[in-house]
Amino acid sequence: MDEPFGGPDITLTLDAEGVIRDAVTSGDLTEESLDLWRGLNFEATATPSSGQSAARLIDTARRRGRSASRQISQKLPSGRETPIEYTMVSLGKAGGFIAIGRNLQAVADLQARLAEAQQARERDYWKLRDVETRYRALLENSRDAVVLVRPTNLRVVEANAEAIRALKLSPGAEFLPDLPAKERRALEAALETARTRGRAPTMVVHLAPDAPWSLRASQISSEAGQFYLFHLAPIGGAETAAEKLPLEELLQRFPEAFTLVDREGVVRRANYAFLDLAQLGGENAAQGQNLKRWLSQPGADASVLLSILQRQGAVRRMQSSIE
Repeated sequence: MDEPFGGPDITLTLDAEGVIRDAVTSGDLTEESLDLWRGLNFEATATPSSGQSAARLIDTARRRGRSASRQISQKLPSGRETPIEYTMVSLGKAGGFIAIGRNLQAVADLQARLAEAQQARERDYWKLRDVETRYRALLENSRDAVVLVRPTNLRVVEANAEAIRALKLSPGAEFLPDLPAKERRALEAALETARTRGRAPTMVVHLAPDAPWSLRASQISSEAGQFYLFHLAPIGGAETAAEKLPLEELLQRFPEAFTLVDREGVVRRANYAFLDLAQLGGENAAQGQNLKRWLSQPGADASVLLSILQRQGAVRRMQSSIE
């Protein structure tokens, strides 16, 4: 008699009624106390979902002399469940049956890992699509200069209308080639921070001796690769800015993240720094959302923050995280 596969992991001897009389194991099943199966019906060792499959193995072998391979989920004496592929062979009407099984747990584990890898790829794909949507919205909707730059040569890939108008940073141009040496070194340090942490703190660059600009750099991933996303805004003197800009515009230019929420924690306004921190493409994506969406660290979440605010009127240096 040729075995359907070499090196079975489990061989069961059954009587004519399908009751297990003996069990021989190999591989990792040798640690199982299969002696406890003696006297049990073969179907009783299968999980409820596989009971009918176990019965079909015996029925087919009884009628045809030998069954085709069939997988059942078997509950081992240790309590763990494992997939076993069995072939059942009849030893004659009074002789009973031989069940030859192969442990498919390694195959099942591989299939599970492949499924997880596929899901991870799908999550990465949609994450990349989400990133592209956010930076596209930022390019189109921001009133300040927004520039997408290729890391390998610091050439502009895309720029919004303000970047082209005010800074002449059209696609193909080198990004800020005339920076003073000190600020060039500071920019290189900021880019290193963006590469390792995803974003860098706001810095000041002088595009002309009397023209300071704030610059925020972050690194984004897309289907086309890695890019730097720069957000630039002009900075005036404190008195000049206060005279020329309304309060709302000043808040938008804050390097620190700022958001205005109601008593329930629902966001009414948010500045560019908050949108960057929360990875949102525009203010409309934040408006109407509860702060709990991003501030959810246990013990330091939005609910705790609002509770302290309502009791004390202010919160100082509360440590939390944006998720």
